Amino acid sequence: MGTLSSPVLRGYTCGLWTLFHVLTVNGYRNGQKDTSFDPLRLLLAIRDWVLSFFACDHCRVHFRKMTTKTARIETSINREEDVFLYLWKAHNLVNSRLHGRETEDPKFPKYQFPPHFLCQDCRREINKEFDEDKIKNFLLLYYSDIRPIGRKGVEEEDGEEVEDKLE
Repeated sequence: MGTLSSPVLRGYTCGLWTLFHVLTVNGYRNGQKDTSFDPLRLLLAIRDWVLSFFACDHCRVHFRKMTTKTARIETSINREEDVFLYLWKAHNLVNSRLHGRETEDPKFPKYQFPPHFLCQDCRREINKEFDEDKIKNFLLLYYSDIRPIGRKGVEEEDGEEVEDKLE
């Protein structure tokens, strides 16, 4: 999640996408130990949340169209890892649609994720298409231990630092 160049750009939606990515990656990780894990259920919950609570009406319409028609969730989930791969693909579809629009933060343009500087191996040499196996590994690492940049821990009132991880 980055710094805003304007109060009306990024912030909330960037944080929401990050939250959704963390939920899907960690849902998948936890699902590896739980035979009742249903990746479709998690993605439908995310879709329902966006359609019910996201403030931007225009965005909700586009999200509904994408998740029910263009890239229908119900027909896109065939393996457990599709829970986070679907969201990654959907996020890139949204970024592609919004790239160059007036709502795009000029200091932080929309691009296909991950960019080369984050994952040099994520694209194939020949056609520059994303390599899904490398993307899978990248996303599992990238969204597994999220913390704000530069943050080491939480300081208690007495000045003692406590570890910033849940056990």
